[in-house]
Amino acid sequence: MRIFAALSLPDKALEALEPYFEFLKSNYRGLKPVQPKGLHITLHFFGELNPGQVQDLITLMNTSSALKRPPIDTVLLGLEQFPPKGQPRVIYTPLGQGSSDIINFQKTYLKEISGLGYRPEQKRDSKVHITLARNKFARVPAGSLDKFIYEPFEFSLDKFVLFESRLTPRGAHYTALEEVELTRYY
Repeated sequence: MRIFAALSLPDKALEALEPYFEFLKSNYRGLKPVQPKGLHITLHFFGELNPGQVQDLITLMNTSSALKRPPIDTVLLGLEQFPPKGQPRVIYTPLGQGSSDIINFQKTYLKEISGLGYRPEQKRDSKVHITLARNKFARVPAGSLDKFIYEPFEFSLDKFVLFESRLTPRGAHYTALEEVELTRYY
């Protein structure tokens, strides 16, 4: 099973992202948008694991006092691309306030899973973000993402999830194997 840990987005954030997807679809043919139900903030990608390893991760999620914390308040901030110059491979929305809390939660999680023998993956980009689309063929003129007009949208991340990722010809399909609520009363 292909497994990753993430913070999932609440329905209100998914609704707030609808104009982002409309802008991308109407302006750039050839982008492959992420399915809205698949939007998340990845904390760690494990790759292939067996059922026993998955159960160990689920147990850790439910018993580690270090992972107990309140929801993380954050905000959506427009559109950006990676790489930052030239044709994008990925289009994303960065997150503003709360980014340091997300990074700290990720560091805590990585420390906790190291006790199970997992090593952190190499960081490619330290900017906390939500991937919205991948690009193989679309032509995205320089600076055109700046034309997207948005209102910063504040929301709380309140679910820590262990996902299974199944690759299909239509893209990845994610199934939540375990969800742990981040609660103000822990």
